[in-house]
Amino acid sequence: MKKILLILLFAITIFTSCKKDSKTTTLATPNYNNFKITSIKITAIPLLNAYNSSWDLSNGPDVYFNISDINSSILLNGSSNRITDISATSLPLNWNLVAPFRIIILSNTYYISVYDYDSPNPDQLIGFVEFKMSNYSGSYPTTIHISSDELSVAIIGDWY
Repeated sequence: MKKILLILLFAITIFTSCKKDSKTTTLATPNYNNFKITSIKITAIPLLNAYNSSWDLSNGPDVYFNISDINSSILLNGSSNRITDISATSLPLNWNLVAPFRIIILSNTYYISVYDYDSPNPDQLIGFVEFKMSNYSGSYPTTIHISSDELSVAIIGDWY
């Protein structure tokens, strides 16, 4: 009986002291199909217009942005959320969107156009950047930096 007990104890010790082979598990790559923009940040902007003059006569530009599609349809109008009298020390400019701007077709081309608000005169286009979210799917960054000429914009958001 002692022999059986000893063999049983030996077997239990062997089984409990053995480690399982560790298997490396590969995390599934996410396959997000949508992106929601929660914030727009302008990190660089030309402070002089094409005529090498100030955007406004007595102070800096009053800046806002719009998001539009390839047909120039304005999808998000930011003119009521302008930041006034911008100077180099004002940068970066940041807008946190109350309602996220949702992109559900990643292959569509979008534009962020930046303007100097000039009432009653027409607003002046400072510059624009173009983007397609499909260019960023796969790596799924939450901040996307886009530049065109002297204008640099960061798009901040979440994939889902």
